[in-house]
Amino acid sequence: MRIPRVLISQPLQEGQTLELPKPAAHHLQKVLRLRRGHPVLVFDGRGAEFEGELLEQSRVRLTGTTGRNPESPLVLTLIQGISRGQKMDFALQKAVELGVAAIQPVACERSVVQLEGERLEKRLGHWRGVIESACEQSGRTRVPELLSPAKLFDLDACMEGDGYYLDPEGTKSLATCVIDSSVSLIVGPEGGLSNSETQYLHSIGYQGVTLGPRVLRTETAGIAALAVLQALKGDFRD
Repeated sequence: MRIPRVLISQPLQEGQTLELPKPAAHHLQKVLRLRRGHPVLVFDGRGAEFEGELLEQSRVRLTGTTGRNPESPLVLTLIQGISRGQKMDFALQKAVELGVAAIQPVACERSVVQLEGERLEKRLGHWRGVIESACEQSGRTRVPELLSPAKLFDLDACMEGDGYYLDPEGTKSLATCVIDSSVSLIVGPEGGLSNSETQYLHSIGYQGVTLGPRVLRTETAGIAALAVLQALKGDFRD
């Protein structure tokens, strides 16, 4: 039996009785049609996860900690070129499943989508929902940090760990890199990174790497690269 997981972003402790968030209560009761006493898992998004049971009136009682730690030892930051609707959603969802610690959306010269003001705030709220849902589904206990969108040319130098950007015309394979415990990975938007952008990234300490002889779409490239990194230094080796 698959036990549903619910994110409740507040301090949790054994024996506590909590009100479920309205969307989660609706999903458990109206969609899954779960009844009183059904087991659930509740996590706070900061690393704690508890077993619980459903009560009446959309509440849950925490019965004990699970003690699980499904988070990767490799600290991954995905710097993702902003792309259209479902492509961006897919990239964020799969990045969460693959264990990223933080996600930085960036506007690039070839980005089709331009976000600002109310439209930006709406999109950020949507992306947070995508990230949180992916955490619930994938069994993660920490919700990756979603950083405020920035322009690629405003990125700081890579001061900690390793910095890479995907370059389909590069000569160095990501699979041959010696990976540190912390990695920042830049994936361009649909049209890829421009020459001026790759020159800038190189000047601030990022290395261009390739994933092989084929050109991958933006929503595929990040998935492939993150999987390679997890296999080299993360928890795919366990």
